[in-house]
Amino acid sequence: MSRKSVCVVGLGGIGHAMAGRLEEVGWPVIGVEPDENRRRGWEDAASGRVAHPDVGDVDWSGVSHLVVAVRTEQQVRDVLEMCAADAPASVRVLLVSTVRPSFWRSSVPASLSLDRVVECPVSGGEGPARQGTVAMYAAGGRAEDEAVLAALSGSLVEFPRHGDPALIKLVNNTLAAINAAHTARYAQLVGAHGIAPENFLRALNLGSGRSQASAMLHQLSRNQLDLLEKDVGLLREDLADVPESVEPTGLADLVASALGEMADPDAVV
Repeated sequence: MSRKSVCVVGLGGIGHAMAGRLEEVGWPVIGVEPDENRRRGWEDAASGRVAHPDVGDVDWSGVSHLVVAVRTEQQVRDVLEMCAADAPASVRVLLVSTVRPSFWRSSVPASLSLDRVVECPVSGGEGPARQGTVAMYAAGGRAEDEAVLAALSGSLVEFPRHGDPALIKLVNNTLAAINAAHTARYAQLVGAHGIAPENFLRALNLGSGRSQASAMLHQLSRNQLDLLEKDVGLLREDLADVPESVEPTGLADLVASALGEMADPDAVV
């Protein structure tokens, strides 16, 4: 039996990776991306791939799910409003984008039933997203969403309320950013004492100071580091009781400075 289509809005790193993953495991994918270069990067006449510049251009007949993978909360609001206005009530919304917990108290259009929206931010980066192995934090899922969620994630942690996944994702990324900042600062410290960054990381990652961030630090792209820093800001905007720690401000520059040529700004993990 042929599957219905999945519409993926946002063909940046994560969105493009998820669209490719869905296509690989048998879902027809319709892309939506306002950026022409990204749109062309997805379209392929030979395979029949289609991408539109706007959600309003989508033919919703035969679409079962809308995956939202845009960068900002305002973009999320815009997509949800267009979905509420144009998409049939049968279309389920999977919100992969990271938003603040308070988003769910004020920003979902009244015309879009919350029962239609699955909050499902992910942790793991573009490589795991392409392989379908990211960790996913979800609230609001139903039986009809299980196959798509399983295709997109290697592990799924479910929560009872919208907003819980957002909080967990932001705390997760804040800890990752802090660990990256600490690791980069100490790479600078030992570098000043004559130890090369590759030797420092090799030793660190065999010892008790290892973290996921330290293990991947030299592979994280500037975009990924900037997104971690963005999520720190979102968490602090939303909550007054975030613990004080090392400031991961200018994280991408900090990592590049600490690791020098060892850092690969084009790597994707």
